[in-house]
Amino acid sequence: MATAAGPANPQSGWLFGPATDLFLGCGLGSIAISLALIFQAEAISLWVPGALLVLLFSLPHYGATLLRVYELPEDRRRYSLVAVGATTLLAMAFIGGLQSAFFGSLVLTIYLTWSPWHYTGQNYGVFLILARRRGIAVSPTAKRLLYASFILSYALTFLAIHGLDRPGQYAPVSYAGTIYQLLPLGLPAAVSVPLFWGLLGAYGVSLIAAVSLLWRGSSLAQLGPPAVVLVTQALWFSLPVALRYGLGPGSVPGLAGIYDAYGFLWIASAHAVQYLWITTYFAKTSGRAPSTGGYLGRTALAGFAVWTVPALVFAPSLLGSVPHEAGLAVLVAAVVNLHHFVLDGVIWKLRDGRIAKVLLRAQRENPKTPGSSRHWGLRSLALVGSVCIALGLAALFEEGALERAIASRDVRRAAVAVERLGWLGREGPRSYERLGRLYAARGQPARAEHSFRRSLASHPTVDAWRSLALLYEQSRNWQASVAAYDGLLGMLPDDGPGVYRRGLAHLEAGNLEAAVADLRHAEALHPEQKIIALSRARAETRLQQRGEPEAKR
Repeated sequence: MATAAGPANPQSGWLFGPATDLFLGCGLGSIAISLALIFQAEAISLWVPGALLVLLFSLPHYGATLLRVYELPEDRRRYSLVAVGATTLLAMAFIGGLQSAFFGSLVLTIYLTWSPWHYTGQNYGVFLILARRRGIAVSPTAKRLLYASFILSYALTFLAIHGLDRPGQYAPVSYAGTIYQLLPLGLPAAVSVPLFWGLLGAYGVSLIAAVSLLWRGSSLAQLGPPAVVLVTQALWFSLPVALRYGLGPGSVPGLAGIYDAYGFLWIASAHAVQYLWITTYFAKTSGRAPSTGGYLGRTALAGFAVWTVPALVFAPSLLGSVPHEAGLAVLVAAVVNLHHFVLDGVIWKLRDGRIAKVLLRAQRENPKTPGSSRHWGLRSLALVGSVCIALGLAALFEEGALERAIASRDVRRAAVAVERLGWLGREGPRSYERLGRLYAARGQPARAEHSFRRSLASHPTVDAWRSLALLYEQSRNWQASVAAYDGLLGMLPDDGPGVYRRGLAHLEAGNLEAAVADLRHAEALHPEQKIIALSRARAETRLQQRGEPEAKR
């Protein structure tokens, strides 16, 4: 985030100063973190959990957009159409996503597709701001080539999401195990592969040509800081696509440490810090923020509120039906981000005279005098935001406590953590299922069964059905085990282990025809497993010995 110091001298070409601008605005800090992740990704992830990155950086940067649009009466009037209209439409989309997994998946897909463009557009804007402030003459041709390079960088990412057979994760949200999924366009390889190489080549040519034109009329001292932004853009998007889909993920050692889900959380955090850097400068220069600390505090309050309130109100215990773990968190993330993208695209246009006056020409505005309505708004924000921050930190603490309790097999602390997460609206099938497995490992089958049933009541999952079936196997309750495997296979009909173990449960329960049918199915799914063939032969022998009609082969 920006330091507590005020903006730098407008004539210096910096916003806050060389160190702050280079590390936070241009992305030098992100580049350093990426290098560290190549060598120490596992150690860094242990010391800095991904959830902590989201709380410290991502949530406040959403709050900065909300303050920009809603804090002052003149801004609320100026942006009323998008502020009210977009909010209403996205609120309806959120409700629709809770009612329909397909519609929610569509919302998620739009978010995942738009997200890298949002990052790309911000990097392009930062480049122009720094170039103009540092006196670099950006000719129309150079500007078009530069813009083309950013568009092509995004196009590569779009193709990676929608065209190639190994979709990338370009957003700080995991939807695995939820009711929502990415709905890629599915461009065939015959189209996507040649297109990939064409886009990559065009990106390289446009970037080199733009830098060459800019270099002619400027010095290294002038062009250096904006050039770091170009490296940042390539590191965030162009390079991972080129390596992952062109050269292969194994071509560069340590690549997974940068571009896995955790690595992208660092990229998202760097983007959020960059956003707070530029919005803090604008707020101070335009007279909206007497102090940096006060402004960043308000962004945190607003950001936590917009993420926490919908998740609480629409938790299954209140108005919703989708648990936090099963998709509510993902849908909140998608809608909040889309709201952020829409507002951001309207309020930060550099061709806007008021925006250009502050960001490009570094001219100060007269400080705003807050009215009484703003004071009431700040008090409400402080109250709601503080509660939401407390809830968010409490949830982070209990999630960590649950992980530690599971690792140490502390069943009492794990049960307390799951209960408290439920109070915070974070209840979900995975927490109950993990607690049930811990109870089972500690020899408490009744409590384990109760936890598995709570998991299934929250949201049915394959893991919960499997865990329940195995629990019944241990107690030799074969009919109950068959029923649990029925639930599992109702969700995943060709799950080989599930089909095989249901066949064994049928065999133990004396349901020989059903056992033979399941074991034949399992053998067809996994012909290489000799144990399945032996079990099938044993079931067929028992069926023949009973004198019953042999099951159809």
